[in-house]
Amino acid sequence: MVTTKRQHAPGGLAYPGFSYLLSPEEERFLKHMKEFEYIRRRGYSVNFTRAQYMRRMGLREYTFDRCARSLCRLGLIVKTEDSSRNRVHYRLNEEALSLIHISEPTRP
Repeated sequence: MVTTKRQHAPGGLAYPGFSYLLSPEEERFLKHMKEFEYIRRRGYSVNFTRAQYMRRMGLREYTFDRCARSLCRLGLIVKTEDSSRNRVHYRLNEEALSLIHISEPTRP
């Protein structure tokens, strides 16, 4: 049987310790941000409004704000504001995520 390699969006964050660090909503937020970064690298525009972020993630306003604030404090996402167009941009901090992956304990 011949198998072919299929290209797909990254499955996300399968780090065992994340469930102790983040709430399920925050983990969901990060998975969506990882998907948005994948889409951005493929050349598509991910210049969303805050409402579009919330709709795409399926989060309510309070939950979205709490997750964004918490993940910004942890340094896992970076928030920038564009006051001229009244937009907020969120970017995944890939470097911080890679450090989490590196510092993950290995099993014997």
